[in-house]
Amino acid sequence: MLQSTYTLSELALYLKESEKQVQKYAEQGIIQGRKVQGKWVFAAADVILLLEKMLNHPENEKSVVSVEKVVNQNVSQEDRENFSILDYLSEDSIIIPFSAKTTDSVIRKITAFAADIGKLWVPEDMAAAIRKREEMMSTAMENGVALLHPRRPLPDIIAETFLVLGIAPRGIPFGGGFNNLTDIFFMICCTNDKIHLRILARLGRILGQVAFLDQLRELESPAEIIELISVAESKIVSF
Repeated sequence: MLQSTYTLSELALYLKESEKQVQKYAEQGIIQGRKVQGKWVFAAADVILLLEKMLNHPENEKSVVSVEKVVNQNVSQEDRENFSILDYLSEDSIIIPFSAKTTDSVIRKITAFAADIGKLWVPEDMAAAIRKREEMMSTAMENGVALLHPRRPLPDIIAETFLVLGIAPRGIPFGGGFNNLTDIFFMICCTNDKIHLRILARLGRILGQVAFLDQLRELESPAEIIELISVAESKIVSF
């Protein structure tokens, strides 16, 4: 679990950055923080948001690997090597084709699907939390992928950590500020912040692989998608 709050020095240690660099992030608004008696204090949710921003361009391998190294602190080498997205995504949690034409219908349909397969107990609450997160900062990326999730884990309404993947036959406007359309939607529902960040980092490394998304968009069955992800993960060196 992450700490609930961080001082400037604690956050610098966690991010493996200099205090000067972290203070620069805060002063430029790259990470939200507040001053208490003249000293910076950062909430865990804002630390997570910073790491998510760093993952917003998965083609930047250096940045994505940097985040994975941060979130894998205190994780055993064996756990790192055995970690797999496919522990949380299976054929029955893939929607293809995913028929949604608006932001709201994407969120409503993907949460309802998770409830239908027994992963999510209160889809309305998850949908509301995801909408709130999207209003704060869109999870859509320039590559046409969105990584939907609540700002903080909601362990009381999920059976276990899981992913749902929906692939639409055509893209829709989903935000992100890139003037592009989004057609691939991962919904990430986790029991705690640590696994949430590890999944985000691993997805970033998969999505950044050359030709992965082009190949994904050509597939027509969940089985083929699982195989593609398996092959992509086999190329990743754990940090």
